[in-house]
Amino acid sequence: MLKFYGEIEKEKKKYPKMIQALREMLAEEETYLALLFMELWKQQQKEISLQEYKEMVKQQKLY
Repeated sequence: MLKFYGEIEKEKKKYPKMIQALREMLAEEETYLALLFMELWKQQQKEISLQEYKEMVKQQKLY
């Protein structure tokens, strides 16, 4: 849910409740987020960088 600045100003007194709700949501989604980041990290490890590609071209290691 998006909140605009005026709405946030009105809810300053509710910050502890909002923080608790955020922590609960993160606790519920923690496993999914961890798996998502691990999958992204694995994919990045498989890909070669532009710098690596340039080095391969310079060294004529590409067939």
